Amino acid sequence: MEFKFNNYKDLNNISLKVKISRKTYNAILIVKNDILLLRVDMTNDIEYWRKADEDFNLLTGNLLYKNIKITFLNCYCYGQQSTGLKEITSATTDYRIDRVLFGKKLTKQEYKNINKYEVEYNNIDCFTNDKPYSMNKKTLEYRDEIASYTINLNEYFITVNFLCNVIHTSTSLSIVRNTSVEFVHSKKINILQMFENIYKFRNFLMILLKKGIIVHKQYVYFGNEKYQILDCRNDNIVKIGDDLEENLNHRCLKIESITNLDEIYKNYTNNYDKLFPVIELYYNVSQFEVPNLTRFVNATTMLEYYSRTFDYSSALILTQSKNPKKLKTNDPEYVDMIKSLLNNVNIIYNYNIAEIDKVSENIKNARVYYIHYKNKITTKKLSYNEQFCYSFFIQDVIILNIYKLLNLDISKYNYISFLDFYYDKKDML
Repeated sequence: MEFKFNNYKDLNNISLKVKISRKTYNAILIVKNDILLLRVDMTNDIEYWRKADEDFNLLTGNLLYKNIKITFLNCYCYGQQSTGLKEITSATTDYRIDRVLFGKKLTKQEYKNINKYEVEYNNIDCFTNDKPYSMNKKTLEYRDEIASYTINLNEYFITVNFLCNVIHTSTSLSIVRNTSVEFVHSKKINILQMFENIYKFRNFLMILLKKGIIVHKQYVYFGNEKYQILDCRNDNIVKIGDDLEENLNHRCLKIESITNLDEIYKNYTNNYDKLFPVIELYYNVSQFEVPNLTRFVNATTMLEYYSRTFDYSSALILTQSKNPKKLKTNDPEYVDMIKSLLNNVNIIYNYNIAEIDKVSENIKNARVYYIHYKNKITTKKLSYNEQFCYSFFIQDVIILNIYKLLNLDISKYNYISFLDFYYDKKDML
């Protein structure tokens, strides 16, 4: 069900009635410091107010605006206020709201019985080279054509639908793309698992498209009816120029070219918990504009975590092979972490052995300079442009290693990295 609320901030100063512990209270929604608060008036129930410090998975109510039914999900007690010295004249409790469902009062049973939901992620039209429309050469009229790709995970399906809205008149033509992702489960799940799957797939898209992705709109189905859910968070993507955006759209993987998509996503979900810290670090520099030095330090941290989690043995062998005295060490040197990960994906860069050694030393020495604050001959201070190039190179090496972990054949795809775009081979030497 559609309403005029496109953002949680549209709910500011909206009055409602809300039910808490089987009692109905007057309340108002307030946006404060980029969070949504439900301020509940408990003046007429002071005894309950004194102990109202409980969190709730869901609260339901009705907006006074058109009497719209509403459900608040993940409600955290945020604080209490009162007025009056000898006698309390007003008392309110604030709940911080994580998500809002419109048009329905969700029951506890429905909360854990979900099998279909739909998401619109912004900025993912570039996930395909297909055009979801065609032109009739005789009539010169355009029509929409859905292109769909399904990932089968046995317990549920994910279908990516590339579609558009075509408005064709005698004087104008408008084609607006509208990519949506549908999740359908064979067994019921609860709403928290739904959100987890939505953001897990968001992170998967971020790795493949190598840019920030936002959950723009999300809907949950109950029977044949679908209901809108708003996240109460202030997500913004890095804004770049149209020309750069167009070029970057060619530097990502296309869904129609991935022949083993089911296998790749299954491997991704199986490794997700271990990959999550790397994904979070990558999210921080993909979603937000950050200084080049911050990006570089972030990238070196990503590299160390990934190496220790997924490439520990190979890096350790390199360290032990250099020096017989280190045969009993259980900790690989950072320079060998770089070498091992670069060796894994060197089919993209074609460095020789001496060049791999040089690149690895340069990154290690730069990391020592900026993280360990040493000022010796063996450290390397990077220029502003070098910070930029080194950062994207390191990020690419890690993302390419993730592709290999997921069993994606990196040799099959052109422009799978930012090589010869944000940096070239000699920039690292």
